[in-house]
Amino acid sequence: AMLRLSLLTGNDVYRKSASTTLRSMNKIMETHPTALTYWLGVLDFYLSTPKEIAIIGSQEDPATNALLQVLFQRFQPNRVIAGSRADTNSDHGIPLLESRTMLNGEPTAYVCENRICDLPTTDPSVFAAQLLATRTP
Repeated sequence: AMLRLSLLTGNDVYRKSASTTLRSMNKIMETHPTALTYWLGVLDFYLSTPKEIAIIGSQEDPATNALLQVLFQRFQPNRVIAGSRADTNSDHGIPLLESRTMLNGEPTAYVCENRICDLPTTDPSVFAAQLLATRTP
């Protein structure tokens, strides 16, 4: 939760706290990995480059639901998701949602890694491809 919160808020204090906790579990994860599968999943999240996903659009809109269907049809544990209605321009306090708007009035998906985003899309098939793509450093 702390790792996800760090990505959603942009506050690195949460990441540092999670890192400290993970380091304290180092030896026991090495010696008893099958007893600590959840912790190994957290370690995988920590060591990976999670997808940062923003969906902008009303939940009542079928086009938003088409994007959400793509998002939830595949197991992808290393991701954070934020959403916003198109008609709310308030400050959410969530960096992932800052300056995110709908394209041409249509529900829009943004896929980012390390705060660097692909081009926003309204097309579910393009969105699916972006979710599967891996960036090269």
